[in-house]
Amino acid sequence: MDQFLILIIIICIAAFFCAYIDVAFGMGYGTLMAPFLLIIGYELLIIVPILLISQMCIGLFACVFHQKLKNADFHYKEKDTKNAMVFVVSGIIAMLFAIFLVLTIPSQILKLYVGCSVLIIGIILFLKKNFKFTMKKLYFIGGIGAFNKAISGGGFGPIVTSGQIISGNEPKKAVAVTSFSETILSLFGFLLYILIQGWVNILLTIIIIFSGIFAAPFGALQAKKLKKKDARRIIGAITVFLGILTIIKCFF
Repeated sequence: MDQFLILIIIICIAAFFCAYIDVAFGMGYGTLMAPFLLIIGYELLIIVPILLISQMCIGLFACVFHQKLKNADFHYKEKDTKNAMVFVVSGIIAMLFAIFLVLTIPSQILKLYVGCSVLIIGIILFLKKNFKFTMKKLYFIGGIGAFNKAISGGGFGPIVTSGQIISGNEPKKAVAVTSFSETILSLFGFLLYILIQGWVNILLTIIIIFSGIFAAPFGALQAKKLKKKDARRIIGAITVFLGILTIIKCFF
């Protein structure tokens, strides 16, 4: 079989798997796909905008299925919609700041920060620590998550999903709200990169988008089955793993 065709098949499988994990548990798409694409030879400045636009498309489909399966309610003026908009507003501000840092600070330092922040939130989940819910905390969580996403293509889901659960939100709602807000922020981040860079790898983008979209309904169905007790442990484990993976990625 032609090597190029084999590579496309491998990318399709990886994108499907990463999208499934992301839609089901509210995290992991960018953090898992970025190192995979780096390993097979793509540069970070090519990878990040592709992950952002594909995350937007996958998230859009995920939101439709989250709504249909009643994982969350995204009708106007509903609490889930309001929470998502908080993450969008704080995220847009954080992304603008992050893009400036991408151009001025070494990427290794930024990746190390992302890995440490994700690891810490995962440990808090495992320790079963809870914090009182406030809107200020949501703004802070959204800002940190969006900042991470803009500088590395990942790191939004682990912070925002885990942060909501620690603040007392139901796991399946936390996952769905993360998908909703990340969809809008991914589009914004992608447009910022296009303004700076001016182009994107079209073929790779199409392959990853369509592979990820097929995973959306399966991931949303898995999210619906999440039980609060089990979800905290599973999401905590994934968060810790992604934090460690990101830190390792800084040095190798």
